[in-house]
Parts: sequence; structure tokens; C-alpha cells
Amino acid sequence: MTFGFTSQSVANASINPPVPSWLAKYLIKARGPGVATAILQGQGYKCLPLGVVCWLEGSYDPPRWGKGTVTTAGPQYYLNARAWPATNAPIPRTFRNGWRLVIFCQTTGPAVNGRWGWTNVWDYVGKLGDVPMFVSDGFVYTGSNGFVAGDCASTNYGDG
Repeated sequence: MTFGFTSQSVANASINPPVPSWLAKYLIKARGPGVATAILQGQGYKCLPLGVVCWLEGSYDPPRWGKGTVTTAGPQYYLNARAWPATNAPIPRTFRNGWRLVIFCQTTGPAVNGRWGWTNVWDYVGKLGDVPMFVSDGFVYTGSNGFVAGDCASTNYGDG
């Protein structure tokens, strides 16, 4: 897959105009966090430490993280983390009732009947290896019925 530039142009930081966020993620994977972060910052991007996520300055407020607590029907029940926001996605891991989560961003997907009724909000809670993990917000107590973290569509979190 090509993106219209060579590794040499990336190494020389000659990308102009600034690259979109999906390409920012590619640069981070292809060149490593330090080099990619320097390139992107030189092109007007803001990046969190080690290039974990980058966004174009002025186009999106810096990502805000939320927190939540897994709230299942009881201690014997677990919350499935999914590889993408869908009930039929593979399950890379489970979280026990009471587990505290950092919510890096949120998105919408298929509705799930959770502890507080139906919701289509899904929380991105990190990766297990290279596999992203999403959980239904219907089983995560956040203190809100809406988003408590940035929209995944505005960051490069959660896109594999």
C-alpha cells in the first residue's frame, strides 16, 4: 500500500501539506514514535508523548480521557472487550465487575441493553498486543449518559 511519498521523503520531513490523522498513525508505525512525532509536529500537529495520538492543531481539542468502572450484574459476571465496537467482534479479553478503566475515546456502534438500558456508545479502552479493545458503555459506570471522552473519529485511537 502506498501513500504518495517515499520513506526518504518521510525521513527528510518534507511532507507538505500536513498529513491526515490516518496517515499520522501510519507514520508512527512505519518510522517509530520519536521520528514520526518530530515530523508531525513540524507539520502543525500536536502529539501526546511517544506519538500515541496526534491531532491537527486548531482542528480538535486535545484528546480528553475519561474513566469508568465495570458494572455487570454481579461479581460472577465479566464484561467482554471486543476487537471493534460490535457484539459479534472477537473477544480479546474480559474485565471483572468493579474493574476501573481508562476510556481513551468513545464512538457509536450497535446498541446494547446494558445496566442502565439501551446505549449505542462504545468505549475504547486500549489494546491487548495489537488488538484494540472496545466495551459497551452500557456496562461501564461513568456518571454520565453521554460521552465522557473524546470522539474516536477525531483521533487515531481505536482504528486498529
